[in-house]
Amino acid sequence: MKHFRRLVMRVLPFAMLAILVAGSTMAAEPTLSVSQAIELGLRQNISLKIAELNNFSAQIAYEKVVAGNPTPVALRAAQINWEKAQDAFQAAKSDVVISVLGSYVALQNAAIDLQIKQKQADLALRDWERTKILVEKGTAGILDELQAQLNYTSAANNLAKAEDSLEESRTAFANMLGIDELPPLSEDNPLLVPDIDISVAEALEIALERSLTIKDKEVALELARIQRTQDELLGLSRADDRLSENNLKLAELDLAKARADLTETVISSYNALVQLKKALAMAQDALEMEKRKYDIVRKQYDAGLKTPSEVESAEIALLSAEREVLNAHRAYVLSWLSFQRVLGNDIDLSGVVRPDDSKN
Repeated sequence: MKHFRRLVMRVLPFAMLAILVAGSTMAAEPTLSVSQAIELGLRQNISLKIAELNNFSAQIAYEKVVAGNPTPVALRAAQINWEKAQDAFQAAKSDVVISVLGSYVALQNAAIDLQIKQKQADLALRDWERTKILVEKGTAGILDELQAQLNYTSAANNLAKAEDSLEESRTAFANMLGIDELPPLSEDNPLLVPDIDISVAEALEIALERSLTIKDKEVALELARIQRTQDELLGLSRADDRLSENNLKLAELDLAKARADLTETVISSYNALVQLKKALAMAQDALEMEKRKYDIVRKQYDAGLKTPSEVESAEIALLSAEREVLNAHRAYVLSWLSFQRVLGNDIDLSGVVRPDDSKN
């Protein structure tokens, strides 16, 4: 018995410490910030690791070409091949950043949607219960009760679907980040509104100048011209001469098509980005209106002029407006980031995502 008492006295302080630590952890559960999620995604992504190795191999291949005293055209071709590998690496990195950021905000949006579905189910349940009372009093019919029950069943099903969808999305996001369990995400909108600080003409000029596809086609055209000059000096047969001439025309058309395709992509992407920014502004205006309407309804409720159900309906409308803003904000930012890749820019999240002030 004495031995047991001594054992308890030795173990008790450690047990109390463990309880305190656990309580402290529960009281201040850390959240996963956007920057932390992106860092995990970059570490986990296999495609990015492959692109990094390919970039390293392309650098070695370029250095070997340089060491071999190449012709100017061969040197330029080697440079472009290495630039392609670098661009592929940056593209893979950008894909991870855009995917993680999009999934993070989509989960935040799904959480808001779950709140809406919960309130809608609560509201439908109260309406059903109130209708049953009215039926008992004879002021409502059985069809009214059945309709109210149907409305509640539909709202409850929508709530269950939203719960399942959110859980599936959380599991998929955790898998994307390479973690077993996803910590809570921040409830604050992490996104800023980056400016469209260039005109479509400026964007087109930048994209055409930086495009590796166009540079590659230019090298191919230069090689085709050299080959055509050599063929003319050789005095080929009529058929071979025609083939040589066609090869040159084909290289010219390939370059022209690449320029036309890029021009179309830049213009359409730019116009879509402008429209998404307008949609975001409209969603923000609608949110401000819903905030004012909610404040009015709340004051009327406090004055005894509105029912709890009317207040909850106003809350649902407000949450719906917040969800629409976050959805529009996400669409604009992801489009803006994709547009940077069209221009050949590396992804820079400063001015796109709020600074990470999370505490680990």
